[in-house]
Amino acid sequence: MWGTTFGISKILLGTINVFALITLRMVFALIALTIYLGATKKIGKIGSMFRENKKWMILIGILFFALAYIVQYTAILFTYTFNQAVLLNLQSFFVIAINRFYFKRKASRVVIIGAVIAFFGAMLINLKADLEFALEKTIWGDLITVGACVLWAGFTAFSKPISAKEGNDPIVFNEIIIIIATCVLLPFGIFTPMGFEKLLLFGPWEWLGVIWLGAACVGITYVLWFSGLKEIDSSRVVVFVYMEPIFASILALLIPALGETLSWYSFIGMALCFVGISIAQVERKQHAIPGQTVARANGGEPKA
Repeated sequence: MWGTTFGISKILLGTINVFALITLRMVFALIALTIYLGATKKIGKIGSMFRENKKWMILIGILFFALAYIVQYTAILFTYTFNQAVLLNLQSFFVIAINRFYFKRKASRVVIIGAVIAFFGAMLINLKADLEFALEKTIWGDLITVGACVLWAGFTAFSKPISAKEGNDPIVFNEIIIIIATCVLLPFGIFTPMGFEKLLLFGPWEWLGVIWLGAACVGITYVLWFSGLKEIDSSRVVVFVYMEPIFASILALLIPALGETLSWYSFIGMALCFVGISIAQVERKQHAIPGQTVARANGGEPKA
């Protein structure tokens, strides 16, 4: 689902700005999740989960989610699309670093090797023959993009302990984070040029694209992401982001209006991404010792 965001967003951004688009995504995700929680009678869980994890949910919703979107889309104004597409994939290494230095959980060698292989695969996918490399023109945009990577890594790493708690529903968790992010992003969508005032120019297909980007690509995808975090270590989960450029490339190829092409090294890159992801999911059987068992049982709870 995340792989479809590039193509659809590229079409919609000809009418509205990026801040209006990401705000709309949050709004439609919120509507979809609220309808679902109401239908399944889980609305009442929002208050109790928020009170139990209030400090961390506010931090994640504002800093590691809403601000991450703002920083990422601000960076693209000062760098090339290729630079950002490659640099954003660094988030897997930042997750590994946060787990190592904050949670004291060291990623296995196969996870690191898999992440490195997949990263080079993502770079090949985004490589174009006519690329212009001029670091002096893009240095600030590239640094801002790296900052966005750090924020997205914090989103995954610090969401893990809350998602993994016994009885925590990933859909309720996602709803709370999106409520917080929507409150932060709404002023950007309303008051920035080419914002919400341009929505009158939308036709049925544009609205369908926005609804998909919100309800599916934010609402459903993060539920699936948090569900994965509930079961798998965050260092392994984050490597799956390298599937996104694979599906984004395939979709771009299938939609002629995007004007995108794939080269032979794009297909090599796809293969490397898949190989890297597969390697990262290999688990070595370890002989458990009491200290390790206790550490795993604790689940790496954030220090409140």
